[in-house]
Amino acid sequence: MRISNPFTKLGLYFKRMGQLLRPSPRPKNSIHATRWEDNLTPFYESSGVAHEEFAGKNRLLALKLFLVVVVGILCLRLFQLKVVQGSAFKQQAATNFTRFHQISASRGIIFDSLGTPLVLNEPDYVLSALPAQLPRAAAARDAVATKLSTLLNVPAIDVQTALTTAFKLNHASVPLKFSLSRDQGIEMITKSSDFPGLQLDIESKRNYTGSTAFSQILGYLTQVSDDDLKADTFYQNGDKIGRDGLERYYENQLRGVKGVGEIEVDAKGKQITVRSDPNQLPQSGRNLVLTINKNLQSTVQTALENGIRTAKGAGGVAIVLDVRSGAILAMASAPTYDNNVFSAANNTDAINQLYSPDSGTPLFDRAIAGLYPPGSTFKTITASAGLQEGVIKANTILQTPGFLDVGGSKFIDWIYGASGGNFGSLNVVGALTHSSDVFFYQVAAGYNQLTGLGSDRLKHYADLFGLESQTGIDLPGEKKGVIPSQSEYAALQKDWYWGDTAHAGIGQGYVLVTPLELCDAIAAIANGGTLYQPYLVKSIETSGTDPQQVTAPKVTRANVVSSSVLQTVRQGMRGTVNDPGGTAPQLKSLPVIVAGKTGTAQTDKIRQNHAWFVSFAPYDNPQIATVVLVEQGGEGSQTAVPITKEILAWYFTNLSH
Repeated sequence: MRISNPFTKLGLYFKRMGQLLRPSPRPKNSIHATRWEDNLTPFYESSGVAHEEFAGKNRLLALKLFLVVVVGILCLRLFQLKVVQGSAFKQQAATNFTRFHQISASRGIIFDSLGTPLVLNEPDYVLSALPAQLPRAAAARDAVATKLSTLLNVPAIDVQTALTTAFKLNHASVPLKFSLSRDQGIEMITKSSDFPGLQLDIESKRNYTGSTAFSQILGYLTQVSDDDLKADTFYQNGDKIGRDGLERYYENQLRGVKGVGEIEVDAKGKQITVRSDPNQLPQSGRNLVLTINKNLQSTVQTALENGIRTAKGAGGVAIVLDVRSGAILAMASAPTYDNNVFSAANNTDAINQLYSPDSGTPLFDRAIAGLYPPGSTFKTITASAGLQEGVIKANTILQTPGFLDVGGSKFIDWIYGASGGNFGSLNVVGALTHSSDVFFYQVAAGYNQLTGLGSDRLKHYADLFGLESQTGIDLPGEKKGVIPSQSEYAALQKDWYWGDTAHAGIGQGYVLVTPLELCDAIAAIANGGTLYQPYLVKSIETSGTDPQQVTAPKVTRANVVSSSVLQTVRQGMRGTVNDPGGTAPQLKSLPVIVAGKTGTAQTDKIRQNHAWFVSFAPYDNPQIATVVLVEQGGEGSQTAVPITKEILAWYFTNLSH
């Protein structure tokens, strides 16, 4: 093939121009002959060149200079682009085919006290749209949507809507709520050029293996919200965050540290290579080791649910707590739920069902957030306060008729309501054993010659036992109890009556506690007066030279009341199980001596009473305290005591050593 030289043609052009500038020759004697002065300018004396010919050459020179200037400008511009701005354009070009993205860290694992994993991480194929790289034309986006809908076997309109919505958002990445199988993920990677503007990441999802018995303790993950993104720059759109339970409380420890990766693609968007920055590799989250034993937790949950079903109750709580440290050994709340529903994609219906009115509020952790009248279990606090303040002594005898007549109103004892009888003369140990209401009406509010505690002193001792404070357990959403008093009502200009104090003395009226608060108070009675902060995480596995961060027991309050006072209260609780007329004789057959207190808390005239039982064991050397509550379960002795028996039997058969 011949290649012409443009400069040769340019030279011929100027040569012809020069010829045209010379005067045309004319024949001799022609009538068109011209004179020198008509056609030519005068000769320059020094050169002998005609002015017309000089002007032509001058124009040629100017044109050449113009070309030199133009070529010079182009060279300078080329130098600027290549040398001066070369690195910047090189970086921009690299950005055009290299996508930087965050690499999520592997989330920490949660183990039970013996090292059994309660949750695992499994691969999850996460599909995201990159709005800046999606096709600009709607028709082109729809074509991508059609291919994706075929691959995922979902309606094309759903994919089109998702891509259109993502295209309009001002986000670097927008997660698409479509679940992909492993095979679909592989096919999408191999055909990545068919899906411009889409990115597939292999992340992890939580698989909760500890059954539903752990759901309210562990919690679950959801995608971050706009509020989460504003609150913490660690997260980006599409990340997951702990939303409840330990997953939320220990989010910063479990989430780890993200890394940085690069995805190199060609001009068509096809993935070429994937690499990580060796200086910014992800760091796995820390593992948690719990105080809870998986088998004990499952046993407690099953016993509670069976007891609720038998009593036709609405829900319930069962807690086992180590009285020597505050460690939670088991904590069940019912109804519960399967927290794996939050890990599955396209599971909106199942999640919505958890919030439906007829679901029984399974997401509500009754153990730490439920507020209930404690009923007769509160008599242990009234007894402690009365003995400590000297209102009564261990040998003080009070008459307990079937009812007290105060101001024309009858304040009856439960036995009078059941059979028309009474307990006669009782000391505080007997009053706890038989659970006499009339005895504790007098201790709390006073009667005849006995000056009672009064509501303010009763409130003070309830506070000392932690019944109006959050326990500080390592879970989100804990509530605190309500112990009202006459002084508080006076400040609010509300009336307060003798009966309000009397009812408070037996855990009724306006008194409300959480099951965990009550269990912690019973543990303090059992261990001699030390109130511990309950906790669930025994240790946190860390990196570096210190392999584990161990949780040390934390004393909230020591010497709540005197040891002699607590010894008397413990004797009354022992009588509940072991003495004639006690309200929980079913527990006598256990291999250890148990002390406890039944409770039947009134709710309203329509619903059944709440059934309570609190206990500690062994009596002589307490290891654990328990609380069992069945909402609308009827009598504590009939409903809560059998559940407790099953729990204690399993514990002292399998774990007490």
